[in-house]
Amino acid sequence: MTADELKNKIEKHRMWLCGNEDGKRADLRYTNLQGADLRNADLQGADLQYTDLRNVALQGADLRNADLQGADLRYTDLRNVALQGADLQYTDLRYTNLQGADLRNADMQGADLQGADLQYTDLRNADLQGACLRNADLRNADLQGAEYIPFVPMSCPDEGDFIGWKKALNGKQEVIVKLLVTGRRSSSTGRKCRCDRATVIAIESIDGVTSYDTATSKHDKAFVYIVGNEVKPKEPFCGNRWNECASGIHFFINRQEAVEYTL
Repeated sequence: MTADELKNKIEKHRMWLCGNEDGKRADLRYTNLQGADLRNADLQGADLQYTDLRNVALQGADLRNADLQGADLRYTDLRNVALQGADLQYTDLRYTNLQGADLRNADMQGADLQGADLQYTDLRNADLQGACLRNADLRNADLQGAEYIPFVPMSCPDEGDFIGWKKALNGKQEVIVKLLVTGRRSSSTGRKCRCDRATVIAIESIDGVTSYDTATSKHDKAFVYIVGNEVKPKEPFCGNRWNECASGIHFFINRQEAVEYTL
């Protein structure tokens, strides 16, 4: 489809939305629109089933109530896009940027959201039955009233005490703090975990050769880790597991993950 043909379809669709008898609902089913410019396009209620929308410019587009069933939106920038009530059943949204998008009441049954950025996304009353959220970033997403939120196992044990690892500072040198996690714990869809209470077992150099007695947080130099002492977050522990960066002692289950973690 040429750029002019696409522009004409969008114009006819605009007329259809306005009730103009010369208008026509946009039928873009099975169309390859890779790389197209749809910025600020009004595609409310458009038929985009199984359309290839990879790398399409959609900033400011209105996709409310659009039929995007089975569409390919991998790696597409959908930040702040209006998708209320859209049909996203079995849509491929892997690694898509959906930060701040409005997905209220969207039908997302079977959608693949693996690795998608869903920070600050409005998912209220969305239907997530069978959706894949593996490694999706749900920090600060609003899931109130969402149905069938997929089971996402935590990266840390649900019960019992266990060992966790985090990066900190001894002076200007990065070190690794070994923690015995004893309190409430949480993780979102990734590997980083949080807890409300832990005991410092050891503080080690990155290579594990040298030991230290104290270390300070990389975020707050006034927050000190001392071997043998219990540590708790300064702010009340946030019980919303999807808010990965909320208050808590942050750590990893695997030492090497803590070593490789960069802020």
